[in-house]
Amino acid sequence: MEEVVFTLLVDRSDDLERFDWAGAGEALSHSRFTNLKKIRIRMADTDPINVDQADIARIIREDKLPTFHRRGILHVEFPDSEGC
Repeated sequence: MEEVVFTLLVDRSDDLERFDWAGAGEALSHSRFTNLKKIRIRMADTDPINVDQADIARIIREDKLPTFHRRGILHVEFPDSEGC
């Protein structure tokens, strides 16, 4: 497997705590994902007025899945954007 996609609905940055980031990171570190080239975290229809997209992307990259960010395979995407 070369790509994994997670789609999340986030109305506030607090909503990120509802997802099991540690479990996802542990699962994606398993040997069956050795060939993983891309992890896409897609935000489903977030309202840019209520959500600071840059802050959400930073939290995911730096706090939630930093190992994958350092490997250059983590991509955070928002509707109608190129990704962060």
